[in-house]
Amino acid sequence: MDAERDDRVVAYGTWMHRQVELWDHPPETAIGIEWFGVDIAYQGQRTVDDESIAKTLFSTIEMRAREDTNSTPDMPLVLEVDEENTVAQGFWTHLGFEYLDTVVVEPPRRQYLRMFRAPSMPS
Repeated sequence: MDAERDDRVVAYGTWMHRQVELWDHPPETAIGIEWFGVDIAYQGQRTVDDESIAKTLFSTIEMRAREDTNSTPDMPLVLEVDEENTVAQGFWTHLGFEYLDTVVVEPPRRQYLRMFRAPSMPS
């Protein structure tokens, strides 16, 4: 083992297909970002390609989700973010996500902003 190697997990993320209702439309299948996080010591840090660790993680998750045989190019992306986490809200907004509605989880009473992003369609 290389003495310089660092095997720590610095970020994690998962996705899954899930049914969502967007406005008054019937439920449709979307790609849900289920878990997403970057270790606090690495938040804001850049990769060797000069991308943020968070953006690199998200790009990888989206790529793998869209490559899945059950995905279609027109699937939107959805996620929930804690209403008090303004840094995360800014990150998702920067990536093109928009507020959809607020979800309340009990117990304990926590509120999450549900956000979505329409797929980038090839031109």
